[in-house]
Amino acid sequence: MVTIISRISRITTGRGQVVKGDVFIFPKGDKLTAEDLQGFLAYQRLLYDKRYKPNYNLYTSNHPILQDSEKAWSENNKLVVPMPRLLVDEYAGYFGGNAPTVQLEDETDNDSLQAWLNNVEFADEHSEIVKTVAMCYNAL
Repeated sequence: MVTIISRISRITTGRGQVVKGDVFIFPKGDKLTAEDLQGFLAYQRLLYDKRYKPNYNLYTSNHPILQDSEKAWSENNKLVVPMPRLLVDEYAGYFGGNAPTVQLEDETDNDSLQAWLNNVEFADEHSEIVKTVAMCYNAL
């Protein structure tokens, strides 16, 4: 069961808490039980329904006005502007910029690491994560 205490911006989920900024915390050294995990998952579902899904819909130009039914007596002037996509992409460019450089001191290990990073397309993954963060938390 999720208890919301709005005055202090703290949400309790079992023995865990979600504090301001949607940071999930849990007492160090305690074992995570199924009830605790269910509390976190319930709060994550609330976040998805209240923030992530509407923001993603705005990003993909699926604005709420497009879901309204057409009225027989009115014109259908449902225009949407892809401003959220522009904001997210601009923010991601400034925030993420170039992918971080990861290196090791040992040259042999570093060569293996660089080959692996190229194989998993680290720069592309980084840019997608930056866009997701911008979409879900900041830019919209």
